[in-house]
Amino acid sequence: MTVFEETYFEIHRYKGREGLEKAIQELKDFEKKYEKKPTSVSKGISGIYKVIQVGEWKEFGIITWDDLLYHI
Repeated sequence: MTVFEETYFEIHRYKGREGLEKAIQELKDFEKKYEKKPTSVSKGISGIYKVIQVGEWKEFGIITWDDLLYHI
């Protein structure tokens, strides 16, 4: 899978409000499992960061990684 295809897949996986809520839950699960907040390069998390980079959640006030971490 190319980088473009991977990014396209991630954007659709986390699209809209439902996708944002899914991402927040995944981050909460990560924090609970590893007892630390995830970073944008944590294993299994980089797809969420890609979605932020393309501006998918701007309408919800999520523009940076820190904006998203505020919700967990």
